[in-house]
Amino acid sequence: MIKSCATLIAILMLLFKVHSLHASDDIALQEYQKFKNHERGFIDLAEGERIYYQITQREKSTEFEVITANISDKQPTKSNSSQIIVTLDHNRKTLQGFIETIDGNYQFEPGIEGSAAWKKIQPQPTQQRATDEAERIARSIHNTVSQTNTAESDNENEDSSSRYAVNVFIGFSDQAAADVGNIQTRALAYIEGVNTALRNSGINIVYLRLVGVGTSPHNPGVVTSVLTDGKQWFEDQIEELSPDLIGLVQRPTNVPGEARGWANASGDIHVISSQIPSAFQQSFGSNTDARPESP
Repeated sequence: MIKSCATLIAILMLLFKVHSLHASDDIALQEYQKFKNHERGFIDLAEGERIYYQITQREKSTEFEVITANISDKQPTKSNSSQIIVTLDHNRKTLQGFIETIDGNYQFEPGIEGSAAWKKIQPQPTQQRATDEAERIARSIHNTVSQTNTAESDNENEDSSSRYAVNVFIGFSDQAAADVGNIQTRALAYIEGVNTALRNSGINIVYLRLVGVGTSPHNPGVVTSVLTDGKQWFEDQIEELSPDLIGLVQRPTNVPGEARGWANASGDIHVISSQIPSAFQQSFGSNTDARPESP
């Protein structure tokens, strides 16, 4: 009798888990369809608050779409210095999303223990710090352009509108890839976060362009050694793609010397934590400073 009860309980727990996972999939699909099919809508945050948004830009390719949106000005506490970035994978019908507001950052987390929600992940920097980060991004791009530009009249990094494209490769450790799920949509979200900051700062002559992503089994953590070793881990991709900037993503390991992110003084490589999406933007802006990001 006891054995039969234990078996029944195990079956019920399994059924509950399957039901929860399906519920999570349903919520994720609803969010995907919402952003795919509508130009405005609302987001329910895990804390119980609802925010309204208006899509301002869509960049589409065959498989992926990058969406940026503003929060309604009816919510001044959130609309000030806010941005929403969503990347859609049309083949898988999935999305990744980040929200940055003056009083907190949020990330869409599908399938976490049977739930799916926009969860708060960290405090947002003050307005002055956000402005400083945008200025550092501008300096970093300026340095990158200066280092890679030549005296030749034809520049392969210029697009048809004569804007300068900073080509970016992003390499994830296998552990970091497991943290973020879809590395392509996460990488596109990283790129769009910087490009949105540039546009908001009135910088329109340069932008970041994703040229490739990859994975590696190496995961020492968010430490300075990755800035050197990472170029060896992704040697083949770097040789093939010749990126101007290399972004590396690691799962934190709590080793001595670990930080949210590290950047190289040469301005061509940085490493960030897979658990802090905004660290890519901050570390990119700090490349010329060669210092860790503040916790």
